[in-house]
Amino acid sequence: DEWGYNLLKLDFLYSACLEGNGKYDLTMSRAETMFLAMQTLRAAAGPDTFIIGCGCPIGPAIGYIDANRISADTGPTWYPEFPLPWWDQANLPSLRNMIRNSITRACLGHRFWHNDPDCILLGETTSLTDVEVKSAATVIGMTGGMLLLSDDLSSLSNDRLQIS
Repeated sequence: DEWGYNLLKLDFLYSACLEGNGKYDLTMSRAETMFLAMQTLRAAAGPDTFIIGCGCPIGPAIGYIDANRISADTGPTWYPEFPLPWWDQANLPSLRNMIRNSITRACLGHRFWHNDPDCILLGETTSLTDVEVKSAATVIGMTGGMLLLSDDLSSLSNDRLQIS
């Protein structure tokens, strides 16, 4: 409040319910732990704070957050390029994964929260083609949720600026 913002973006919320996370009450299930975490965060933030949840299990978030990330993190490439586990390619940061998750979870918007499909990457420092960037903008618009820009708009070409 002293900064003049009533917004919290809370990431990695799923970590509250990871097995072996050192929870204080070992009789609670992981679901109960996550639910308690969401209740506690909302109570601490107060009713006038807009909370964006990221990496949050869907069920426990209902009624406690105002917006929720509905996708995998976006990325500067169409496919994931990290040397990470082969079995988790569907959740790694990439534009393809962001688009797929945003489409399949778009129906959650305006029922439980505002959808957060992640930011759109307009800069030409990515390896994304204009068609891929336009696809992302189209899907973000179709979710009816939030539009977050992460680029320095003054450095964008006119073609990419027109997409936003």
